[in-house]
Amino acid sequence: MDESSPEYQEVARISRLCESWEERIINQVRNALPQRGIILQDTEDVKRALSMYFFEHYENKEPNQRLSFLRSTFRVLQQNPQSKRWNDIIGEIQRLNSPPSVFLFITLRIDE
Repeated sequence: MDESSPEYQEVARISRLCESWEERIINQVRNALPQRGIILQDTEDVKRALSMYFFEHYENKEPNQRLSFLRSTFRVLQQNPQSKRWNDIIGEIQRLNSPPSVFLFITLRIDE
């Protein structure tokens, strides 16, 4: 696609808007976590967790759909602290901050 085409310019504009909304959500979550009793050692964990959350929820969506999702997420996080989206985001943060599970693999060798 030609960078000077109207379609390219529109996608670029929407992408910039998405980035702006993502940053607003990241800041909103960072500010709200201490009120929820969640203190993180690394504040970048919020950004990493939200990146996973966003990827899961709009990986294959059109730019307008991503923008709509981000706007509605911002509103939901502001208006409903008990929402599923809040719970999902907190779940991502907790998964990111929980110690890795140790799995024990046992290999059985059967002699012929």
